[in-house]
Amino acid sequence: GSPTHVVDYPVFSPDGKQIAYAWTTPSQVDQLRVIGLDGSAPRVLYDNPEHNVQPAAWSQDGRFILAVFYLKDNTRQIALVSATDGAARVLKTLDWRVPAQMVFSPDARYVAYDLPGPEAPFKRDIFVIASDGSWEVRLVEHPADDVLAGWSPDGRTILFGSDRAGSYGLWAVPMAGGQSQGPPVLVKRDAGRLAGLGFGRNGAFYYGAGGAMEDVYIAEIDPDSGRVVQAPGRATERLVGGTSSGAWSADGRQLVYASRQRGGPGRGSMGLSVLTLATGEQRDILPQLSS
Repeated sequence: GSPTHVVDYPVFSPDGKQIAYAWTTPSQVDQLRVIGLDGSAPRVLYDNPEHNVQPAAWSQDGRFILAVFYLKDNTRQIALVSATDGAARVLKTLDWRVPAQMVFSPDARYVAYDLPGPEAPFKRDIFVIASDGSWEVRLVEHPADDVLAGWSPDGRTILFGSDRAGSYGLWAVPMAGGQSQGPPVLVKRDAGRLAGLGFGRNGAFYYGAGGAMEDVYIAEIDPDSGRVVQAPGRATERLVGGTSSGAWSADGRQLVYASRQRGGPGRGSMGLSVLTLATGEQRDILPQLSS
């Protein structure tokens, strides 16, 4: 049977008290919703029947949620949605192409995103656009596939995955004022195709690695040397092959992810789960998302 509901793309607020996510309505239109981690009822932040919405990041000051709008004419838009009243501002209109990753700079003055070439869907470059839409620069341009991973908490480094060395590795670009300050530097070889989950306050970078069975993984690296401190491992063994779209809380203590609720209402139902790293506690908040 078809899923009774679909929820995806969870993103923690910077204070760790709320989660923004996409909710698919019965009419197959995605709303942007926000739910409190305390179990309070979700609220619809943004709802436009003319297009779907996919949240990507929350600004560090808590004021804006970065999102992609999917328009009915098959074009896409990068937009900022007010976390207070849902007012939306479009930064850039794209064609059919969609960023795989988008992140704010720590001061929210810039947005970085990746985008495939118009004739090379598996060869991405990385761009930085001012959050007021006033200017844009192509930060990483290379024949390889370059996928955005994250922006360091001090604003001085953008990480991205690239196969330019023959296999996917993790590379770093020094940054200042939204501009590159030097050529990319390899920090980890053979990282695999990764999806950045963000940085913890301890400077560790977290990422997920996909496969035939999709799971959220956690790894820890030394941001200065690029040395792996903790090898990648599944965030949870409770739902092997059934977790995706992980996002880290700002304090690095909790991970939220979309989970396939095998025992939930309806076959294939998707919900949200929260993992507390220190205790290993995993809590489903699916009941609050059932309407």
